[in-house]
Amino acid sequence: MGGYLPLVRPYQVVSSPEDYLYAFRYIVSDCDSIEVHYNAIHYTAKPEDAVALALKAVLMRLGFFDGNPKQLRFGNLSPSDVCTDDHQELALDAAKQGIVLLDNDRILPLSRTIIKSLAVIGLNTNATKVMISNYAGVPCQYTSPLQELQKYVSMVIHEAGCRDVKCNNDTFIDLMVQTAVNADAVVLVVGLDQSIEAEGLNRVNLTLLGYQEKLMIDVANAAWKSTPSTILINSAPNNILLEPYPNNGEAIDASKVANCDDLQFNLMIEVKNNGPMDGAHIVLLFWKPSSMKVVTAPNMQLIEFERVGVKKGKTK
Repeated sequence: MGGYLPLVRPYQVVSSPEDYLYAFRYIVSDCDSIEVHYNAIHYTAKPEDAVALALKAVLMRLGFFDGNPKQLRFGNLSPSDVCTDDHQELALDAAKQGIVLLDNDRILPLSRTIIKSLAVIGLNTNATKVMISNYAGVPCQYTSPLQELQKYVSMVIHEAGCRDVKCNNDTFIDLMVQTAVNADAVVLVVGLDQSIEAEGLNRVNLTLLGYQEKLMIDVANAAWKSTPSTILINSAPNNILLEPYPNNGEAIDASKVANCDDLQFNLMIEVKNNGPMDGAHIVLLFWKPSSMKVVTAPNMQLIEFERVGVKKGKTK
């Protein structure tokens, strides 16, 4: 198309076909992209041209042909540089920030002094490779939820609940219920793995597999000492049913509190931590088009976000 390879971005507005072609040109070289350029979308006349395209657009710009890599800035890095304490601490922080806490009625964190026995139930409780999903490198080490929980509570009862993630049999659910009854606290770990959903392997819904949802409900009803804490580990999106929980966030109409001028404005929002612990909250700023219909505009678009750390009882 006019010498450019288009990448579709449905919500970007351009004023002319020339602007469209320029805005959406996009050359990549990963996976089978070079083959796609030549064979699938016929962007190049010869396979060699597709290779040259990727070399020119990507690899050369990344410094793949700048000489002896040992003499370049990062040329002396090796696998030993990956698993340093600093890098593992950064990876741990990224994992913590990536966890979504849907609801917490003062159950978490689990008390080491009060909880003497812990039931850890679910097939993914001792999962390792499932946690890193796909397109991941080799980790420095694997640590499963069960392994970490065993560090905090001396008595941990572990039950898988199902033979595999499909959970097509509810034979063991009664045993899981009895395990939950006898424990001071319960952690449920549910979800799926890439044998169920992966690239080229799609499902028609997002529900938990087989009897996993029944396992959650029956265990929750039986665990009278404490509401179970549920961990969802997936290689793809999953949907779980929760009882309605209070909305701890608040939506603010920025158009009513901000001074806008030529689509630019300053917005200040205070975040107060009413909880018993220090924590962080992500403030999201969304844009919605006016009531006038704009065909190319999304119904709502995230335009800015910022993570704010706030001490307990403080406002920032």
